[in-house]
Parts: sequence; C-alpha cells; structure tokens
Amino acid sequence: GTTNPAMFGVELCVAVVKEKTPLGRTYDGICSSFLGRLKPRFGDNGVESCVKLWIRPGSFDKLPRSFSHASVDMFKTPVLYVGAGTGVAPLRALFRERESL
Repeated sequence: GTTNPAMFGVELCVAVVKEKTPLGRTYDGICSSFLGRLKPRFGDNGVESCVKLWIRPGSFDKLPRSFSHASVDMFKTPVLYVGAGTGVAPLRALFRERESL
C-alpha cells in the first residue's frame, strides 16, 4: 500500500465478514474468511502462509497537492479518510505513508 522503499512487506487489515441475509441465512465473506483462516507468518506445520496478489494503480493520487508533494504545509491540510465498502486497509496505508513523511 505504500511507495516507501523502506517497506519490504505487506500488512493486511481484514475484518472477517459474517452476515445474515434478510431471510436469516448466514453467509461468510469469501476473501475475508479465507484470509482469516490463514496462520500468522508460519502455520502449525512450519510452512509459511502465502497469498498471491497483484497491485494495481488506484486513484489515491487525487489527494490535496500539498500532501502529494510532501511540502512543509502538508500536515496543515486536513484529510478525511472514508472507506465506504473498501475497508480500512487502503486508508491505513495512506495514513502510514503520510505519517512517515
């Protein structure tokens, strides 16, 4: 989630979805349930957990100019993060990147 060269890993922030339909039937989120079942770094059998993923460019470059160019005034520009249906992970990455500048 960041272009910071000091970051060599990926952090996931996942809320496991378990909901009920209007008819009362329970369903689990496909991706969040899969990720929730993974063991931390190495599982019980000593094998490292692995998830293949692809990173595609998004539209987060539309932030205020002072934020995008790391000027002295960047922290004076308020930023409101809203994750409507996207979850908090992309927003967390933006927050951490801003924090590291």
